[in-house]
Amino acid sequence: MEVTAESVQANLDIIFVMICAAFVMLMHPGFALLEAGLVHFVASDCHGTQRRPPGLRRAYQMIAGRWGADLAKRLVSDNPRAVVQNRPLPEAERPEASEAS
Repeated sequence: MEVTAESVQANLDIIFVMICAAFVMLMHPGFALLEAGLVHFVASDCHGTQRRPPGLRRAYQMIAGRWGADLAKRLVSDNPRAVVQNRPLPEAERPEASEAS
Protein backbone atom coordinates (compact mmCIF):
# COMPACT_ATOMS: atom_id res chain seq x y z
CA MET A 1 0.00 0.00 0.00
CA GLU A 2 1.43 3.33 -1.05
CA VAL A 3 1.24 6.09 1.53
CA THR A 4 0.41 9.44 -0.03
CA ALA A 5 -0.33 12.84 1.46
CA GLU A 6 -3.98 12.38 0.48
CA SER A 7 -4.30 8.99 2.19
CA VAL A 8 -2.62 10.30 5.33
CA GLN A 9 -4.93 13.34 5.41
CA ALA A 10 -8.01 11.15 4.89
CA ASN A 11 -6.97 8.92 7.77
CA LEU A 12 -6.21 11.91 9.98
CA ASP A 13 -9.65 13.37 9.23
CA ILE A 14 -11.30 10.12 10.33
CA ILE A 15 -9.10 9.90 13.41
CA PHE A 16 -9.94 13.48 14.36
CA VAL A 17 -13.66 12.70 14.36
CA MET A 18 -13.04 9.59 16.46
CA ILE A 19 -10.89 11.55 18.91
CA CYS A 20 -13.53 14.24 19.32
CA ALA A 21 -16.23 11.66 19.98
CA ALA A 22 -14.02 9.84 22.46
CA PHE A 23 -13.13 13.04 24.30
CA VAL A 24 -16.79 14.07 24.60
CA MET A 25 -17.67 10.66 26.02
CA LEU A 26 -14.78 10.79 28.49
CA MET A 27 -16.22 13.99 29.88
CA HIS A 28 -19.58 12.25 30.41
CA PRO A 29 -20.03 10.66 33.84
CA GLY A 30 -20.98 7.30 32.35
CA PHE A 31 -17.78 6.79 30.34
CA ALA A 32 -19.94 4.52 28.20
CA LEU A 33 -17.75 4.28 25.10
CA LEU A 34 -14.57 3.68 27.06
CA GLU A 35 -16.15 1.03 29.23
CA ALA A 36 -17.52 -0.69 26.10
CA GLY A 37 -13.98 -0.91 24.69
CA LEU A 38 -14.83 1.49 21.84
CA VAL A 39 -12.31 4.26 22.57
CA HIS A 40 -8.99 3.90 20.77
CA PHE A 41 -7.48 7.37 21.23
CA VAL A 42 -7.50 10.22 23.70
CA ALA A 43 -6.08 13.47 22.42
CA SER A 44 -6.10 17.18 23.04
CA ASP A 45 -7.48 19.96 20.90
CA CYS A 46 -4.40 21.98 21.78
CA HIS A 47 -3.92 25.33 20.13
CA GLY A 48 -0.72 26.32 21.91
CA THR A 49 0.79 26.56 25.37
CA GLN A 50 -1.23 29.63 26.42
CA ARG A 51 -4.49 29.46 24.45
CA ARG A 52 -6.16 26.03 24.76
CA PRO A 53 -3.10 24.20 26.11
CA PRO A 54 -2.99 20.40 25.99
CA GLY A 55 -4.70 18.58 28.82
CA LEU A 56 -3.48 15.05 28.23
CA ARG A 57 -1.80 14.67 31.63
CA ARG A 58 -5.13 15.15 33.40
CA ALA A 59 -6.90 12.76 31.02
CA TYR A 60 -4.12 10.19 31.42
CA GLN A 61 -4.30 10.43 35.22
CA MET A 62 -8.09 10.12 35.23
CA ILE A 63 -8.02 7.02 33.01
CA ALA A 64 -5.10 5.47 34.88
CA GLY A 65 -6.80 6.05 38.20
CA ARG A 66 -10.01 4.35 37.11
CA TRP A 67 -8.90 1.72 34.59
CA GLY A 68 -5.13 1.42 35.04
CA ALA A 69 -1.95 2.87 33.58
CA ASP A 70 -1.76 0.28 30.77
CA LEU A 71 -5.04 1.47 29.24
CA ALA A 72 -4.16 5.14 29.74
CA LYS A 73 -0.80 4.69 27.99
CA ARG A 74 -2.41 2.77 25.12
CA LEU A 75 -5.04 5.49 24.51
CA VAL A 76 -2.78 8.52 24.93
CA SER A 77 0.49 7.26 23.46
CA ASP A 78 0.68 3.76 21.98
CA ASN A 79 -2.37 3.81 19.68
CA PRO A 80 -1.73 7.28 18.23
CA ARG A 81 1.91 6.28 17.59
CA ALA A 82 0.76 3.11 15.79
CA VAL A 83 -1.44 5.15 13.44
CA VAL A 84 1.34 7.59 12.61
CA GLN A 85 3.64 4.62 11.92
CA ASN A 86 0.95 2.93 9.78
CA ARG A 87 0.75 -0.08 12.11
CA PRO A 88 -2.47 -1.82 13.14
CA LEU A 89 -3.87 -1.14 16.57
CA PRO A 90 -3.87 -3.96 19.08
CA GLU A 91 -7.27 -5.51 19.63
CA ALA A 92 -9.17 -3.44 22.17
CA GLU A 93 -10.02 -4.92 25.51
CA ARG A 94 -12.98 -3.85 27.58
CA PRO A 95 -11.56 -2.01 30.57
CA GLU A 96 -12.60 -2.88 34.08
CA ALA A 97 -12.84 -0.09 36.59
CA SER A 98 -10.47 -0.46 39.52
CA GLU A 99 -11.79 -1.09 43.00
CA ALA A 100 -10.74 2.43 44.02
CA SER A 101 -13.23 4.17 41.70
